[in-house]
Amino acid sequence: MLRIRDASVTFPGSDGQHVHALDHVSLDIA
Repeated sequence: MLRIRDASVTFPGSDGQHVHALDHVSLDIA
């Protein structure tokens, strides 16, 4: 499980581009 909690995160999208999630982010990837 990958758990990301940040105010500004950057991660690769499914299309190869980077997805920028601003504001508070809480992602739980199993």
